Amino acid sequence: MNHQIQMAKIVSIAKLAGKAILNIYHDAEFSQVVDFKSDNSPLTLADRAAHDVIVDQLDKTYPDIPIISEEGAEIPYEKR
Repeated sequence: MNHQIQMAKIVSIAKLAGKAILNIYHDAEFSQVVDFKSDNSPLTLADRAAHDVIVDQLDKTYPDIPIISEEGAEIPYEKR
């Protein structure tokens, strides 16, 4: 697998995720924990929003590259 990664696109995705986080922080309920992970660490609305933006944009830009993330589901080794 040889994929060309476009740094400008990656930076753009990171900025979109940052905007999603800021939208939640500007909301009165930003600090609300929505869930706990298996290690008992908190998962906030901002975590989920950033994750959703990043995964959505990466999947649209690089559909053939599997995404492994802290907030995402486990991907079987064969698909990595």
